[in-house]
Amino acid sequence: MNEPDFKYIISQLHKVRNDLSLREEIADWAQSYITDDELTVKNDKSWDLLMTLSYLDTQINPGEYLYGEEDIEAWLKEFES
Repeated sequence: MNEPDFKYIISQLHKVRNDLSLREEIADWAQSYITDDELTVKNDKSWDLLMTLSYLDTQINPGEYLYGEEDIEAWLKEFES
């Protein structure tokens, strides 16, 4: 598995912004990079965004997510600056 390009990673966050039902799929995708012991992500910003995306599907109660639209907007603003 190769390190994903930052632009591709941020595009995944945009996908979730447009369709929150994708949060589990994208969190799983990001988690696959986080847990790959043979992969070293050299770009710190990419690593931070992958970590952020890997927690998108965290629930505080069944069907109630810890992170929502406001968080996604804040992350976009943070990572695109």
